[in-house]
Amino acid sequence: VLLQKHGDEQRSVAFYSKKLDQVAQALSVCVQAVSAAALAVSCSADVVLFHPLVLLVPHAADVLLFQGRLGLLSPARHLSYTAVLISQPHMGRCNILN
Repeated sequence: VLLQKHGDEQRSVAFYSKKLDQVAQALSVCVQAVSAAALAVSCSADVVLFHPLVLLVPHAADVLLFQGRLGLLSPARHLSYTAVLISQPHMGRCNILN
């Protein structure tokens, strides 16, 4: 769900529903969360248009990508997730979820 701040609350702007590919479905739950976050950011790119974006995910996606212990990911997939989730200057990540 893509949310936009409106006053004191968050309002939904768009809903995205997509199935992970078979390779991502076979990964552990933590890595699936990273994969789903990268897919959501990619799908919402045409709506967000490099405006500030805060990513709310149940796992610390940046920590998982920087650990380098994701041996199940191919180097190309790891690089694409890093490019989508870490390397974009307009993106922020929350530290704690409610």
